Amino acid sequence: MIVDDDYCDESYYRSHGGYSSGGFIYIGSSSYRYNYGGSGAVGQKVTGGSYTIPKGANVTTKSGTSVQRGGFGVSSGSSSSGG
Repeated sequence: MIVDDDYCDESYYRSHGGYSSGGFIYIGSSSYRYNYGGSGAVGQKVTGGSYTIPKGANVTTKSGTSVQRGGFGVSSGSSSSGG
């Protein structure tokens, strides 16, 4: 399911013992994949979007924070998540 924007922030996932590799963020036993341009609310499944960042895009969270990678994503299993 969709998670808070914080999950997209490198300082957040690193401070929680997580890391990023191959387009995924790993925190504990969960993995999250970025989705760009999708829609939905925190706690719901993401709708639409792409797992490939648009060329030349400046990705920002809903709160306006610029991130290296961002948007919604998919957690391990079949539910959606991201930041």
